[in-house]
Amino acid sequence: MEYQQHIEHHKMKYDRGLLEIIVVATAEVLEELAHGKFSKLASKLFQVFREEASLLEAERSAPGRAVAYIQTAESRFSI
Repeated sequence: MEYQQHIEHHKMKYDRGLLEIIVVATAEVLEELAHGKFSKLASKLFQVFREEASLLEAERSAPGRAVAYIQTAESRFSI
């Protein structure tokens, strides 16, 4: 249960981070389209990779990780 709560918390942070990246990147692209500056867009793309790495790190350091396979099996097989 502790593992599941830990992962759910970090997935929520990950989802919020991705939404923020998409919204901000879209606004920046629209602003910079006329100027032809796309460095900020590239920066946002790498930020997505950092968010994914952060989620992976959270999964690896989660309490109760040793029994994480139980949660994975439950979600895959709807036990």
